[in-house]
Amino acid sequence: MKLKGLYMMKKIVKFLIPLFLCTLCLSASASALTVTFEDNINYWPGYESSIDAQNDVDVVGSSPHVGTTTIEMNENRYLQSISIEVEDRVHFDSLFINTRNYDDQTMNIEGWDYYVNTGWLSSKTTAVMLSKVNEKYEYGWTIDSPSVRNDHPNSIISGLTDLQNIWVTYENDVLTYDFSGLEEMAILLGDSFVIGYTPSCANDVILNPVPEPTTMFLLGGGLISIAGTMRRRKKS
Repeated sequence: MKLKGLYMMKKIVKFLIPLFLCTLCLSASASALTVTFEDNINYWPGYESSIDAQNDVDVVGSSPHVGTTTIEMNENRYLQSISIEVEDRVHFDSLFINTRNYDDQTMNIEGWDYYVNTGWLSSKTTAVMLSKVNEKYEYGWTIDSPSVRNDHPNSIISGLTDLQNIWVTYENDVLTYDFSGLEEMAILLGDSFVIGYTPSCANDVILNPVPEPTTMFLLGGGLISIAGTMRRRKKS
């Protein structure tokens, strides 16, 4: 009887472990979600730089230098904040948001939905305009200078509709865009989205498509494990 009881206990534990993991994933997806990515490109896709080809460097000159980007969403996937590590920041900066149009096959990164231009910030925290990007928009370009990536996009200058001011803070080499006060204009991020950032010189940009949150992979793994356990129970 003791051996049979021990055997049953082991089977119950094997079933409860994946169920517990799945529950953790569900609770994680129901709470705030954080996505981070590193600077893994040298320039805006499609706008190669002859300077980069010669020197194989990400930064032209001494500044700026961008690092990790952190995206915060609430439990309903509404954007709360975007924080970007930027050393030796160069004004002005541009933030680009593509909420759900990224596709691994088409690499459609430039279907921008929202845009923020910080202008020439004179204080640590400043209110700036969040704009909706219309279907037909036009990039602004870097000026002809040896200290910038020439003819690279660094802003959007037309095809914009102003929505509402948001707060932007630059402190301790971290640039933070706060979207938490948008309320009815809140930005909903889909399962695939793209965040892009570039200074006026375009000398160090960051851009990363996010095809699917990690929690979805964890949830899928938990469900697969449960299904496998249930099949083994039926066979036994």
